[in-house]
Amino acid sequence: MIGHETALGNGAIKMPIRRTEVKSFALSSGMPSITIPNAFIGQLPTRLIMGMVSNNAFKGDFPKTPFNFKHYDLTYLCVLDGNQMIPSKLFQSKFDGSNCYSRCYMSLFTDLGGTIRIRTLISVSVNIRMGILCSLLI
Repeated sequence: MIGHETALGNGAIKMPIRRTEVKSFALSSGMPSITIPNAFIGQLPTRLIMGMVSNNAFKGDFPKTPFNFKHYDLTYLCVLDGNQMIPSKLFQSKFDGSNCYSRCYMSLFTDLGGTIRIRTLISVSVNIRMGILCSLLI
């Protein structure tokens, strides 16, 4: 403790800050392709977690929960920074029963550092099958 007090007496405190920002976008149903220009102004976030819910649940309809993520037949997902696509190979998922969503699942596991427990992994796997929950490490 004395070392901390001495360091504080010598100069300003330098503390790392991790800014958290939540953004929401309304997307129309039935659109074959949607581009959100200028979704991030300035510095890109280090991690992007995306979830899709119905508009009624988002607006606060009591019988519906905003944590019931759904995939809405999403076929691909990527982020463009100028001309650079992140990730370099976009996420392509099929929710037709063929279970072709493992890349989203593995990216979530590896981006979290692989330190989460097996119970959480099973829960995340079920959430990805029922809805979309991807993590992009930028």
